[in-house]
Amino acid sequence: MVGHFHTHTHYSILDGAMTVDQLIQKASDGKIDAIAITEHGNIFSAVEFFFKARDAGIKPLIGCEIYIAPGKLTEKNQDEKNFHATLIAKNEEGYRNLCLLLKIANIEGFYRKPRIDLKTLIEYRSGLIMLSGCLNGIIPRLIIEGKIDQAKNKAEEFKKLFGKDFYLEIMRGEPADPNRKEDIETVQIQKKVESYLLEFSEELDIPCVATGDCHYATPDGYEIQDMLVCIAYGEKIHSKERFRYRIKGLYVKSKEEMLEIFKDIPQSIQSHEEIIKSVSFEFKKPKELRIPRPIEFRNPDEILREKAFANLQIRLKEKKEKGEKFDENIYYQRLENELEVISKKNFSGYFLIVEDFINWAKSQGIMVGPGRGSAAGALVSYALGITEIDPIKYGLIFERFLNPEREKAPDIDVDFCKERRDEVLDYVRKKYGEDNVAHIITFGTFGARLAIRDVGRIFDEPLEDVSQLAELIPQEPSRKWTLEEAYAEIPEFREKVDSNPRFRKIFENAKKIEGLIRHIGSHASGFLISDRPITDYTSIAKAKDDFVTQFEMESLEKIGLVKFDFLGLENLTIIDKTFKMIKEKYGIELKFENIPLNDKKTMDMLKKGDVFGVFQFESAGMKELLQRLEPETLDDLIAAVALYRPGPIQSGMVNDFIERKKGIKPVEYIHPALEPILKETYGNFLYQEQIMFAANILAGFLIN
Repeated sequence: MVGHFHTHTHYSILDGAMTVDQLIQKASDGKIDAIAITEHGNIFSAVEFFFKARDAGIKPLIGCEIYIAPGKLTEKNQDEKNFHATLIAKNEEGYRNLCLLLKIANIEGFYRKPRIDLKTLIEYRSGLIMLSGCLNGIIPRLIIEGKIDQAKNKAEEFKKLFGKDFYLEIMRGEPADPNRKEDIETVQIQKKVESYLLEFSEELDIPCVATGDCHYATPDGYEIQDMLVCIAYGEKIHSKERFRYRIKGLYVKSKEEMLEIFKDIPQSIQSHEEIIKSVSFEFKKPKELRIPRPIEFRNPDEILREKAFANLQIRLKEKKEKGEKFDENIYYQRLENELEVISKKNFSGYFLIVEDFINWAKSQGIMVGPGRGSAAGALVSYALGITEIDPIKYGLIFERFLNPEREKAPDIDVDFCKERRDEVLDYVRKKYGEDNVAHIITFGTFGARLAIRDVGRIFDEPLEDVSQLAELIPQEPSRKWTLEEAYAEIPEFREKVDSNPRFRKIFENAKKIEGLIRHIGSHASGFLISDRPITDYTSIAKAKDDFVTQFEMESLEKIGLVKFDFLGLENLTIIDKTFKMIKEKYGIELKFENIPLNDKKTMDMLKKGDVFGVFQFESAGMKELLQRLEPETLDDLIAAVALYRPGPIQSGMVNDFIERKKGIKPVEYIHPALEPILKETYGNFLYQEQIMFAANILAGFLIN
């Protein structure tokens, strides 16, 4: 068996020059049996890598190339250089310890990089395999400094600590430039280190292991990595003084290549099978969501049912008091059906958590939005006070939000007053535990424009020329242009690229880094709430001044973890302050639910296009649409928001809708049976719910 145990993808940000897919494909083509993913100071790629490697028939191992401070992790000496070590999780305990080490590295030890110290490594070493690392490892560094006895003693110390799970790491590369003195010397140093490591291996009975230090998929990936390093350090690619990798050949080698390269030390390949067989850790998706139980020892389904029916009864009583006419049986049957689906999917706990922090916020006078998105189609949400929109009254469908075939957890966006959102988050942290709640990470990639700007900068091209080229690529919220698409579809961009070899060079090199990760950030509203400490599942990273999960949203979902959305909305803050000013000045206490939805003065204002500062209505295009539409009811305003989208505008539906509304054109239906669902939109399919109802009427698709 042959594997790779020191591997970096683009999640080793601005250093690894391949995607997970490229790594898996190259390893699969090369008949590699196993791969340990060992990103620089993180496990960002772990979940994506694990499932893709397993699906390709490659055994996935989860690890990290960790940074070790020379002294205590709390000491921050500008001149000190961190050591490197390669860690691989053998089992569940090892994975949790790896997560804890990375959390400590980011929260306590961060100084330019996330760092631990030897004391911390020793404390959390259980369940981990340790490899001695690259030339920046502790033992190789001592050898390079001529401290051979100290290096040997350190190897013996690690053997005592890790036992048979400590390996001396052997790497072989070639000069990045065979004519550059520094590069030749670096390869000679690597050979010197190898000779001593093999000597220690024999004398101390410590196994050695051959690794490739993979940073890119194919040999020509060195050029991509070199560009990324320049971007990372703010250097020009032709600068003689800049940092560069002096060794190349750090590509994903095939089994045959590995056997050939290390044929003189077969024991270093034999260690591969030992490591592969010793690792048992796997990511697993549980049957239930990994979220806190609302009330210990009580079934969440029972709690949700009790709350939903009790609160729906209150809602219906309020509707009667307002003089509304409705059939109670429809509401109770709909609620029964929804609860059945939620229970079967094991999502009851999710609703209870959302209901809890929303109602806590309301009890503290924190303004909460009435609801948005597909969650408004759930009667359960309305009953619990998660939303304030009656889905039956407005013809909203539960299945658009949740259905038996849906695998993902529900996703309810909750709006809070921007100035008080943090109070809600503090409540959640106190209730469920600081260690169980964290902001979710995001990964920013090189888009087409950014790739051009960064490549132009490192090649020292004039900023004005680079900007002109980049700005020919449109910025559209509905479409993310790639460089290839821009070249194929935008004549001005294509002509610019073809007009000058310099522009062609920028274009071709920008394509090589496009889509790779450039930086990390935090999700605008997404937070993880876990049933156990987050380090049981992932770790914590530092993103600017924030601490975030090391897995993004999709990876968290794959292992049963759930995102909860806490949005801070400026408009709610404005409304909240307005309500308070009105109460203070006029003694009138306003509430959302008591404001008339079809106020004539408001509608007259909107008809005239007097929409400055009105959320979603203040753009020039929307102003023109309102003036033409002449809204009279809330339904007209809902239609305006739906109409002001690329599809309806480009298809001519906007004109057709307005002309039918005003009686200029007759209202027609493509089938008589669709009149009940299309009447409100004058025969046009404007809402997703209408499509679903049509499928129900014409094709017999079942919906509640």
